[in-house]
Amino acid sequence: DIAARTAARTIPQATLIEYDGEPHGLFATVPRRLNADLIAFLSGSPDLPDRQQRFDEAIEDAGVDAGKIALFP
Repeated sequence: DIAARTAARTIPQATLIEYDGEPHGLFATVPRRLNADLIAFLSGSPDLPDRQQRFDEAIEDAGVDAGKIALFP
């Protein structure tokens, strides 16, 4: 907690997204949300409210099962 908040404050263009109540292995417990957040961040738009919709559209266009996607930074 302390390291993440300090890093988010001191690293330019950093974004801190908290997953309340989720364990450390987000890629296993909330892969769709994690992937949507990663895609939004990498596209330069981490605060877009439609990030989940954009993610869903992208994976649908690619013909991929979202439950089987895991992105690692």
